[in-house]
Amino acid sequence: MKRLSQRDKQWLTRHAELSFKRRWRKKYETRQIVYELAHVPESFDLLDNYEECMRFINQLAHKVLIDQAFVKIDFGSCISMSADAALVLAAEVDRCVSLRTYLGKPKLHGTYPSNKSVRRFLQELGFYKLLDLKEPESPIDLQDRRFIQMRTGVRAKGQIIDELEEMVFSNVVRFDTQAGKALFRGLSEAMTNVTRHAYDAEFGQSLPVKRGQWWMAGYWNRDRHEIMAFMYDQGVGIPATLPKTHKEQVGILWRILGRSVSDADLVKLSMQLGKTRTAAPQHGKGMADLKRLVELAHEGHLRILSGTGGYLYARKGDETHEQKNDLDSRVNGTFIEWRISDSELIQWQ
Repeated sequence: MKRLSQRDKQWLTRHAELSFKRRWRKKYETRQIVYELAHVPESFDLLDNYEECMRFINQLAHKVLIDQAFVKIDFGSCISMSADAALVLAAEVDRCVSLRTYLGKPKLHGTYPSNKSVRRFLQELGFYKLLDLKEPESPIDLQDRRFIQMRTGVRAKGQIIDELEEMVFSNVVRFDTQAGKALFRGLSEAMTNVTRHAYDAEFGQSLPVKRGQWWMAGYWNRDRHEIMAFMYDQGVGIPATLPKTHKEQVGILWRILGRSVSDADLVKLSMQLGKTRTAAPQHGKGMADLKRLVELAHEGHLRILSGTGGYLYARKGDETHEQKNDLDSRVNGTFIEWRISDSELIQWQ
């Protein structure tokens, strides 16, 4: 029997591989895919309807990332949507479509909202691009408000300053010099914290993540002289990292409270600390800067959600209040929301 040359062996091996791939693809491409519908709540708002919205987002993530099911997001019942909930949902969609695919296509799909306002809101955010959907035709014109399209990345402060300038509504409002610096400092430090702490490999996570990723968006309303900025990451969260980065301060808090420390306690404590684990003087002031801008405005708030803990500092007129609260539904990571309106530090163009 004639021996096969090395070239012939390589050809036969390659032919066998291609034949297997063709049979495999034919078998699975003809499979009928059945999608589970994930119905978006009627009011999709993390402030007024937090528990229902976060349960929806967490269930969506579990179905796609853990169960590896085919899921279609149904916006049919959604008639109102807030900017904060839109960003967290978009980040979750970004993770799902990136990490779970079938034959090179995402397992997560979606429909267009029937509500025109919600449809336009998601269009401005850049949501449809994540699901590879065409932009809706004839969007309605909303002159009084605008969503600044979501940015995402893994880069640190020095590499994103140009994008931050665009995010801070440079063509819409003009900041007092010190106020502008404070806002940049607060947002850029939040990003820096993501790269340093949020995805610490020492802590396990129940869901797969795009390591080091952050998501940011902005929003302005000309009629109300209001601007907002949002920052989100899917890391381990403040309640997980703070006992490691500030062990002594957490121990003091535990002794003061005389009980176990909750996630809400830790999120509030993170606002009170002036140092990071690097002990660098330029760090640890970012959230204080954002809080100070709220204090100087007629109205606004700074809100942080992480794990099962929430923190809110709010001002309206001459009244301010600070509170922490325990959450039934967990935030996978850390969400920061900053809003001010009618501030003397801002001039509208």
